[in-house]
Amino acid sequence: MSSASQSTLGYERIANWAFASMTEQQFVDRVLDGQPQAPEYFGAMKLRNRDAPLPLAASLPRMLQSDEVSGLSPAANVLILDVRNADEYSRGHIANAVLIPLPTLHTRLDELPRDRPIIVQCQRGGRSAAGAATLDAFGFSDVHELTGGLSAWETAGHAVVK
Repeated sequence: MSSASQSTLGYERIANWAFASMTEQQFVDRVLDGQPQAPEYFGAMKLRNRDAPLPLAASLPRMLQSDEVSGLSPAANVLILDVRNADEYSRGHIANAVLIPLPTLHTRLDELPRDRPIIVQCQRGGRSAAGAATLDAFGFSDVHELTGGLSAWETAGHAVVK
């Protein structure tokens, strides 16, 4: 990147390292120099993004408020998936919530049911959105998110288990 508002190919050929004579491998090495290692799930998600069918529409609203979730009857047979880290979960979680931290979710999909609704939750909502998108991408069709996460759950006065 440059602070110049414009340039020419002639100038870039002289000043830009990417136009220097080098092999493809030298170019790749230079581009990747100093880049952090990609997280383990990137490879799986790259393939899934390329090959995944579009998700089916769910029967419940995608975003559920804490009062809606707490009011679900046992007959609704939902699974609450907590995608926070283990230390966060141990400080307090929704009763019967299943813990699968977001960074490992893509490797543990076989632990989740495909025949019942899954409500994904985290602390405030960011990781649950990523978790729900992962489930969508891997073909789960009845995926929902707890709006505002555990923070909203507790603010609404709902109990947590420690």
